[in-house]
Amino acid sequence: MRKILFLVILCSFFLAKSQSENGLLNETNKYAFYGHYWINLHHFLYNEALVNVSTDSTLIPTEVKDKLGEYEKKRLNNVIQFYKDSVIGKDLPTDPYLNEFEKWLIQESQLSLTGIPSKFRVISFQLVQVSLIYRTYFWEEHLENITNTLNENLINIQTTENEMFDRLSNAFKREWKDGKIRVDICYLGNLSPLNSMEKTYITKDPFRIIIGSQPIYQPQGNWVETLYLNSLMNVKELNKSQVNEYLLEQTQDLELSYSILWVEFQYFITGYITKQLLETAGIENYETFLTRNEIEAGHNKVLNKYIPKYLKNKKSYEWCIEKVVKKLSK
Repeated sequence: MRKILFLVILCSFFLAKSQSENGLLNETNKYAFYGHYWINLHHFLYNEALVNVSTDSTLIPTEVKDKLGEYEKKRLNNVIQFYKDSVIGKDLPTDPYLNEFEKWLIQESQLSLTGIPSKFRVISFQLVQVSLIYRTYFWEEHLENITNTLNENLINIQTTENEMFDRLSNAFKREWKDGKIRVDICYLGNLSPLNSMEKTYITKDPFRIIIGSQPIYQPQGNWVETLYLNSLMNVKELNKSQVNEYLLEQTQDLELSYSILWVEFQYFITGYITKQLLETAGIENYETFLTRNEIEAGHNKVLNKYIPKYLKNKKSYEWCIEKVVKKLSK
């Protein structure tokens, strides 16, 4: 039994060692993509606990459960119970404690957690408790899925990112912050307790995009659009842009929701440019997120009538906003 355990530990060591020490998978001009072991383990436990409670279901396949020994099942269940009792009550994207915890985790080696701050000792102990189980039964498949997702989208990112950043900067009249954007790709990103649909999210200190690698990002191109849309939050003072301030001015004293319309502007502009650039990369007939999901379909038709004229430099953003607001106010 000891020999078997030793071999499992040895194999898991070499599996981890074969990856970058800090989980870096690849870099482009604008991004650094990571498949960080501890972040993925943390998200796995969080989301498993969440679906256990919210939908009385599990994310662990039956064939994997059947491979677990009784002691492994007990240990894994105990840690998931800890997440149910002490962690999932905190919102993964916005909770200050969980944000700080991830900020510390991403600096740690793929192999071990060392120098654990006192405020993270309890939750870190839970990760360590199930680390060997996760490496043995889950991580290889999760990492393969993460790597495949990145590889499937990498060429489209590399061929479009420079122009995308330039056009978004021009559209919103703001510059980007310096440095590459860190993207943590997780086999499980962040599930909503309401519908178990995965959501991409960002943290601001440091700025990171946390995005999943699951089929929710189909059709081809959607993962790239999702990446660019969340990247927009790294534009310097986006909410102080001339475009936003003029939109706010034009919607004052109207029943039309400024905040919803501002988000729609961001979605539409990012989606519109993404669609154009993906077509040059060979992805034809791509439907943007707004179009595909028919979110505010009536609004989308109005946006599509006026915003492209601004993006093609045929009209000013003031003209575009005035037309949109007037049409949607009727």
